[in-house]
Amino acid sequence: MKILRTSGSRWPRDEPRLHSERVSAVLCKKYAPIRNKIDLTSPIERRAWTKRLGVAAEELRAAVEKVGDAVSAVTKEIELQRKESNKSARDEPLEA
Repeated sequence: MKILRTSGSRWPRDEPRLHSERVSAVLCKKYAPIRNKIDLTSPIERRAWTKRLGVAAEELRAAVEKVGDAVSAVTKEIELQRKESNKSARDEPLEA
């Protein structure tokens, strides 16, 4: 570890501080995903959302393209699609 010294500073935060030689680890920090948005570019998020909503990846992509990437809007759209498909399945006459 190296100690960095500042020249002639009066501020306590500018006191000599330890500096790790692994600065690149700080630069590569991964950020947490935004909770109220669906990111289809990330395979991990895409898999998680398809599993959580119980739809195929193509259905999820179609819903996001239709209503946007907001979780609430996509969830509402998928629920509407399910209700419509259930309603049409009930309305079809049974063939004997």
